[in-house]
Amino acid sequence: MARRPWLARWSHFIRVHDVEFVDGTLANGASLNELMDELGPYAFGPTAENADRGVGNVDPRKSIRQAAAIRLSEAGMSWLGEELEGRFREFGKLRGNKLDFD
Repeated sequence: MARRPWLARWSHFIRVHDVEFVDGTLANGASLNELMDELGPYAFGPTAENADRGVGNVDPRKSIRQAAAIRLSEAGMSWLGEELEGRFREFGKLRGNKLDFD
């Protein structure tokens, strides 16, 4: 199996709807690792709720490993939206329905 150096920065993936891509390389994208570093337990809804209650898992990395899907918190959606808008301004945007995957 070939090593994928980019997995160190982009080791987590998210499910998206109405896809828009940054018109650049993977290096130009937003990183969930950076989101988790920046927001800590407030990256995802369940860990934010646990942090506010003072009980349960507050580690976003543990949470994303344990769930097939995890919802972003309001702070996480805001952070990701701001990151992506900045990337779109810098590199441009491609819509998923405009791409040829064949």
